[in-house]
Amino acid sequence: MVRLLAATLLLICLATPHLAQDKPAPKIKAADRAKILATKDTLRKLAGDLKAAKSVLGSYPERLDELVKNQLIEKVPKDGWDRDFVYAPSKSTGYELTSLGADGKAGGEGGDADIVWTEEGLRQTLSAEEAQALAARRAEQRQQGFRVIALFRMKALAQLALRHRREKSAWPDGLEDLKAGVQGDQQKLLAACFSDPWGKAFVFKALPNENFAFICYGSDGAEGGSGHAADFTITEREVRDSIRTDEGDWRGFGSNQDWRVEDLAAAVRQYRKANKKLPDELQDLTRGAQRIRNEIPKDAFGNEYLYVVLGGDDFHIISLGSDGRPGGLGDGVDRISPMPGQAIYEEEGGERDLVPAPKPAPENSEENLALITVAEAQMRDIMTRASEQQRETRAWPEKLDDLAPRLPGKVVPLDPWESPYEWELTRNEAGEVTGARVICRGCDKAAGGERAAADFAINELGERVELAPAPK
Repeated sequence: MVRLLAATLLLICLATPHLAQDKPAPKIKAADRAKILATKDTLRKLAGDLKAAKSVLGSYPERLDELVKNQLIEKVPKDGWDRDFVYAPSKSTGYELTSLGADGKAGGEGGDADIVWTEEGLRQTLSAEEAQALAARRAEQRQQGFRVIALFRMKALAQLALRHRREKSAWPDGLEDLKAGVQGDQQKLLAACFSDPWGKAFVFKALPNENFAFICYGSDGAEGGSGHAADFTITEREVRDSIRTDEGDWRGFGSNQDWRVEDLAAAVRQYRKANKKLPDELQDLTRGAQRIRNEIPKDAFGNEYLYVVLGGDDFHIISLGSDGRPGGLGDGVDRISPMPGQAIYEEEGGERDLVPAPKPAPENSEENLALITVAEAQMRDIMTRASEQQRETRAWPEKLDDLAPRLPGKVVPLDPWESPYEWELTRNEAGEVTGARVICRGCDKAAGGERAAADFAINELGERVELAPAPK
């Protein structure tokens, strides 16, 4: 009996550290969850006010009440628990604006955790478990991305092999024959395509019946294996039937293009140009004083885009299609940008493709697409001021000029293309005013259009609303 009791106590003692280590994260009360969301919304608006203050004052203010003194806001808001924010300028992050959470004390977990906003946006703090899970997911995505990159590199080599066959009436003996067949700019473009992203050379094999295969031995670089180490191939028959489609895709005009892949790749290049380095992750595009994007979209099937950096300035944006896996047909086909072997055409210097791409239409240009983000920020600020007036007077402004006293500099801004925003009161069937919205006509300054030329509005809820073109 004594031995049994001792053994039981020993098991309890051994189990106790394990139980403490596996302690679940504290649950957040529903009331606190709503206050956290309200606090983040207030922080987002205050960040806009601080940005406006910096443009007026030349630097961020030393205290939040300077926003009131400079007539940028009427009063300093409080957090969701009706407490003052903690604010301090910062040399490294511009400023730090903090809510101390439900308990009003620094630190804490769950609903008590601090909520910190800086010039770069909301500061995300992950638990050890969350950080470990994120690292594992990113590692898996990187391996998936490597497989997609390898497939597209082999497709580029397969087209070289077909050209070699047309010119010399024979398949190449190996990769060296293909290297010898490309010269000048094309040789530079295709240099990386002769090896896989794991650093191993592809294998070329001529097959019976006028066929061939390019083989990748996966992550282990050895024949056989499973998972990421599994071998995969591209054959002549798989390539020949899709040459026309591939050539269209090569120039960016394929019939099954996901334009967001190209758009995100352009945003990464824009970030690199502004910051002299690639982003560590796509979310970096939404951070900083001059953020490139408001949010990172998911693809048409609700999947995350993969962002793979191979070293230096070599990166790829990848969509895995409807199946969420490398390879696939139809909706499951992968999309990638930049495409391996393709030079990036840039208007202001930079590399040019062997056949220069046409200059993008205004509604497709990187500059105009980026300015849409600026327009949205201005419009949301206008609607914030309009909502303040509606709460105080129980009536929406009749025109935008009525809001001028509430706006930075007491002036209603023009849109990024120097056209005035439009103002519209929304009404119900009885003709009663139910809300309002501010309208932007896009880069073409006219009704109708697509992408950067599309018309859109921001309503009283802060939502973006696409405006359909007027019927002809």
